[in-house]
Amino acid sequence: MKLNQSQFSATESLQGIVNQGILKDKRMLGFFVLLLALTAGVSARASQTGNTTRLSKTELNNLLTNAKTAADHQRLAQYFTANAAKLEAEAQDYDQRAEQFRSHPSTDEYKRPMTGRTYAGCRFIADKLHKKAAENQQLAAEQVKLAAAITR
Repeated sequence: MKLNQSQFSATESLQGIVNQGILKDKRMLGFFVLLLALTAGVSARASQTGNTTRLSKTELNNLLTNAKTAADHQRLAQYFTANAAKLEAEAQDYDQRAEQFRSHPSTDEYKRPMTGRTYAGCRFIADKLHKKAAENQQLAAEQVKLAAAITR
């Protein structure tokens, strides 16, 4: 098995810890190895999945005010589409919560109506999120149209 540089240094440091007697208990050593493997796997996966739809506020404002190329408009369309999908998923979560509160109402229905722990509150939040998701889909469609107009 061939080790890359980060795995080699991690293995080397693990051997140093064992040699110093820090991890004498075999269960602790097993836990440490498992933790090390999980950390390496998560970091490797994170580096492979570069998220191109994530924009900072500054990048978003810059693209919104200065988008001139089709690629800029496509990037904005991807951002708005991803944001719409995220909002829609959150809205569906609130739809499910609302149905749970409808079938199993709590005292919050009377004491604290319109909170996130009541049917009416969850319906209100879900409706707002569905509306925001639709607005983001519309913005994405507009950006796609702008990109298509530039490429003609």
